[in-house]
Amino acid sequence: MEFKSVNFSYDKKSQLLKQNTGYIPDGKITTIIGPNGCGKSTLLSLLSRENKVSDGEITVNGKEIFQYQPKEFAKMVAMVYQQNEAPVDLTVEQLISFGRLPYKRAFKNTSAEDEEAVDWAINITNLESKRRRKLDQLSGGERQRVWIAMSLAQKTNMLFLDEPTTYLDIYYQMELLELVQTLNIKHNLTIVMVLHDINQALRYSDHLIVMKAGQIVAAGNPEAIVTEDMIKDIYGVDVALHTNHLAGMYLVPLGI
Repeated sequence: MEFKSVNFSYDKKSQLLKQNTGYIPDGKITTIIGPNGCGKSTLLSLLSRENKVSDGEITVNGKEIFQYQPKEFAKMVAMVYQQNEAPVDLTVEQLISFGRLPYKRAFKNTSAEDEEAVDWAINITNLESKRRRKLDQLSGGERQRVWIAMSLAQKTNMLFLDEPTTYLDIYYQMELLELVQTLNIKHNLTIVMVLHDINQALRYSDHLIVMKAGQIVAAGNPEAIVTEDMIKDIYGVDVALHTNHLAGMYLVPLGI
């Protein structure tokens, strides 16, 4: 996936994104970071076709994303939003089965392929013991895994996650990010996510996109682009960067 000279505004007056160019490397974990209101989720919404660029273009395999039919695009890219809603009386299995909608034909029953995809998504997200439970019987972390499982049932090669760790305690944050890493390494999914926690982004990302005030200011391998001066410029916070043989690169906030 590539994007070139991307601008975006809702009202054609105030631009939220300005002249952004970049790419999403195949088979890698890309994380978009930056301060609140800088355009992280807006950029993700454009890459996932939730919104359409005001100017510029976004392509997958050299083809502009809105030239794909909706079902065709849904077989390539799955999206999990920061906040997701569904009737709470649905079971885990029922919600995950909605991920098969791009493959459904009118008046056709569920196929063996559909059942296999749902079973795989339930298994890989460790939800087998929850598959008959209703959504209102789950914790926040479990619900987030169900939404990811629904996206996995789409059998795409790209998974987008908008702030997936928001509202989760540290255990469920780690559980979710370990799942993301497993999906990338063992199943070769290309992952694009928005995160607020810089240390989590440093630990789990192969590729960073750093944004400020609607523009990409740096992109690349985290160890190559992240510096103490850059963090100060982007966030207005003094930090100390360290490297540990277990944790890799991490930062310690010092003050503002």
